Amino acid sequence: IKAKHFAEAISKLSFIEVDLQTVQTNIVIFNVKCDSDLFFSYLLSKDIMISREGKRFRAVFHMDVSFEQTNEAVKIISEYEPNS
Repeated sequence: IKAKHFAEAISKLSFIEVDLQTVQTNIVIFNVKCDSDLFFSYLLSKDIMISREGKRFRAVFHMDVSFEQTNEAVKIISEYEPNS
């Protein structure tokens, strides 16, 4: 449920590409249409633990990740300004 919520929320952002059909478990894989190094650095600076390979990112929602933390991650990603 958390992964699906996260994927649906970030899929609305212009700089994110996510195939919602692929979100079947607790893993969300998405691509960014911006500088992936800057985006990754931004996420790390906000204490978001995520893995990546190039422009492809992988978010895993373990059992110990709360819905509140999921919403906070969505908020932080939504606040990112890819052109700044």
